[in-house]
Amino acid sequence: MRLDEGRSRALRDVVMIPDVEDQGAIDLTTVIDGADGQAVDSTSGLNVRTGALQHYRLIGALLIALDLLCLTLALLAAHALRFDLIPDPNYVIVIAVAGLLWPGVFHALGLYAPQRLTGLEEFRRTTAAVGIGIIVLILVTFWSDVYLSRSWMAMTLVFALTLELTARMVVRAYVSRMHTRDRL
Repeated sequence: MRLDEGRSRALRDVVMIPDVEDQGAIDLTTVIDGADGQAVDSTSGLNVRTGALQHYRLIGALLIALDLLCLTLALLAAHALRFDLIPDPNYVIVIAVAGLLWPGVFHALGLYAPQRLTGLEEFRRTTAAVGIGIIVLILVTFWSDVYLSRSWMAMTLVFALTLELTARMVVRAYVSRMHTRDRL
């Protein structure tokens, strides 16, 4: 391969050549810069990508925790407005079941991979996930002995949607800031 004098091109050896002296292998993970002949470690790009992937996984875990917090707060706030401040044990069971189902609905709609969604798409999917989550919660209570007030579920829907969209907006701003700092 010919190198143009004014341009810098990288050459990479793709074949592992055994080292005869110590019966090991020669490390061919370096890139030789064609302009000035300096060797550069090519695994640093791989480390950056791996770090970004781990960071996105942490963001996904943060989103799961925020979703559970938003749902729990929405259910408790709606219950406090509709009934009294302290829910009885039957409602605590409903809240616990909802906490188990909620991340499944959000995961099914792909909301734990923020790097793959635009802001508008995340808004659309979050709105759909909250609606589906409330419907699933209502359906689950048909098989239990818990009576859910329609007004409680309507208030929960409004609170959950408001909290979820706010939390997602904050996380999106954080991810955007990380992108501008080249950390993702």
